[in-house]
Amino acid sequence: MPGTISGTCMVAADPCSKQLLRLEQCWTRGTTSLGTHIFGERNAVAVRSGYQLSGVYICAQDALVLLSDNFDYQSIASDLVPGVLAEQELGSTLYIHELARGYVEQVCSSAYVGMLADMVGRWTYPWVPDNTGDRSGSCRFNRGTYVDASAFVAPSSRITKGSLVGRGSRVDVGACLNRCILGRDCHIGESSTLQASCLHAQACVEDSCQVSFALLGERALVRSHAHLETGTVLAKHTVVDAAHCVSAGTCVSLAQPMSAGESEDEAEDTSAEQHGLIQTAAAALAAGGIPETAVAFHTDTVGPFGAGFAWKELGSKAFLVPPSLSSFTGQLEPAPDSEAGDFTKDASTTDDVSIEDPGQRPTDQFKCEVSETILRCITEGISHNNAVIELNGLKIAEDRTFADCARYVFITMLSLCLPPSSSVKPEYLRLFPDARVDICGRGGRLELLRRLNGQLKAWKGLLQRFLKSNDDQVELLLSFEEYCLEDADVPGAPCGSLFSGLFPQVVKLCYDHELLCEEAILAWAREKEHAAQEDRRFVELCVELLEWLDDAEEESD
Repeated sequence: MPGTISGTCMVAADPCSKQLLRLEQCWTRGTTSLGTHIFGERNAVAVRSGYQLSGVYICAQDALVLLSDNFDYQSIASDLVPGVLAEQELGSTLYIHELARGYVEQVCSSAYVGMLADMVGRWTYPWVPDNTGDRSGSCRFNRGTYVDASAFVAPSSRITKGSLVGRGSRVDVGACLNRCILGRDCHIGESSTLQASCLHAQACVEDSCQVSFALLGERALVRSHAHLETGTVLAKHTVVDAAHCVSAGTCVSLAQPMSAGESEDEAEDTSAEQHGLIQTAAAALAAGGIPETAVAFHTDTVGPFGAGFAWKELGSKAFLVPPSLSSFTGQLEPAPDSEAGDFTKDASTTDDVSIEDPGQRPTDQFKCEVSETILRCITEGISHNNAVIELNGLKIAEDRTFADCARYVFITMLSLCLPPSSSVKPEYLRLFPDARVDICGRGGRLELLRRLNGQLKAWKGLLQRFLKSNDDQVELLLSFEEYCLEDADVPGAPCGSLFSGLFPQVVKLCYDHELLCEEAILAWAREKEHAAQEDRRFVELCVELLEWLDDAEEESD
């Protein structure tokens, strides 16, 4: 079982032999009692919390006998393990192996999307899409997005951070992918919009479709102008007819659900007889033809020329926000400062993508909550310690990271150097300067840097609490890049691009205030070595600073 902070198990084991003595699942912080019998002739017993079960069990044949003899043993972890531990005097023993490093996750329905988010978000490094160990692999990572070199992505298509376009896949003109995973040889038609969805190999979404929080199996086909509402699951080889809407939470499969009163044996016999017929009919419909033998597909679910049977609905909320996926659904929502890469084989640009879904909560909710917390702390004179408590509460509630808190605190500090936008509440207007500086002149640039220096002096202690590692500092630099690339949507509103010409000076200020270390700044630059020219614009602005840091590092060595 892997030792992870996010686990909920308490384990008592022999530290020498690793024999398992006690396992308490869903353990919450508090007190627990251990019987004196577990000590026996042992000199020590290790009691550890914060573990997560990996779900991998290696057992002797005797364990299978126990499962067959005890009909009430439905689960190894919940039934067999406690049963064996309670009867250790009979000679049966259990041992554990601890994975201190690495990434382990059970790929069950409630963790599948979260696992993908971890991999695409590089939390599982070195097990990430562009580092599979396959010499023939050609997936490349650029500004938070993975695109295989063999994939075709039209110049006018849009892809946000957290997306992956697999080998041989095609994204046509005007298509928009927001936090989506495309497997091998997938096809996204013109002007289709996909949000937070996962497509297995050779899945196809034709032109002008709307797909939201959906899972499409191998060779699943969605005809043009169709709409898959939140939580739709399409099993492999299913077909959704053109201009048809699949309601939220619907699962579609070519396997027929059991009818009322039908036994499992009868269902298996029926399925065996009709399986080939159903597959043939689905293949004919996918090819645009008419099946030779009619099959009573659920046309109210998949449309008149669709193929599939509707299974029990999961409910849109159940799929969208299961407890273990709350962090992923938060990441999936497109933030206004997210970078969208327009990828081709020869060039990439950095146009922002804004995908609006009126059924979702505001995409910048977490950013706004962090910003409002900082503004309220300034207004009410709340101490840094109390501000940290509030921000940690927000982080836990939204299942975000320390780096997420740091980036939005820093963006709030940058915003406080500029006149307020129209979205700022009236009670906070006095915190912002009235005049917009003219960065064309030296005096204006110095004034803007002076304002930021004051903010850094006031809030660097708070920021340091959330910058836990060099990786967090690199994320802060990437977020600053995104902020500098923003344009004002409203005339006269503050614009992050005012800081773009001062990028190296701001980085140096953060270095002087010990918010950024030289290792993090150099790592950020190295990450851009193989990026497109447009993506290296801020690195090139910082050439002198990078050379100075590099020389300083060599001298210290």
